[in-house]
Amino acid sequence: MINITAENEEYVICDLVARIFDETLCQRKNKRQFKEACKIEGRRLYDATVLVRLNYTQLEPNNPGSISYYKKNDTFFVTYTVADYFKDLLERPDWESIGKKKHIAVTEERRVLLKCDQCGREWSGIVRSGKPVSERLLSCPQGCNTPSNESAKIQEVNSYDV
Repeated sequence: MINITAENEEYVICDLVARIFDETLCQRKNKRQFKEACKIEGRRLYDATVLVRLNYTQLEPNNPGSISYYKKNDTFFVTYTVADYFKDLLERPDWESIGKKKHIAVTEERRVLLKCDQCGREWSGIVRSGKPVSERLLSCPQGCNTPSNESAKIQEVNSYDV
């Protein structure tokens, strides 16, 4: 663990957030994953809490944006302002958590190719940038993960409990 001193805290925190932002973009992660990585790395490296607010604004082509922060106790509240064209990259769906909830796997993210965990059927769809993912897209064509089918399975299991 590295100690943050009053002399180096601005450099250390700003560098951490900028580095994680670059990694987030390179690894095709989303905004929630970026914020979570900042929290984890801040705690791991500096024993500090790092909470980040992302702002999008129109910037000149070569302007990298700006980072500002304030500190309260052991928590750094960071505001990172970046070009608005990053919004589409960072506001994409979190396929990992969606997949766990809906019992599906994303086999190809770029063109949204989905696979049902239960029957193995694959299907694809279109996700509009910045728009929520429709329930219809997330539903297996066989109906394996639809609420009515899942409640029928629960009733079937409960009928054997007698």
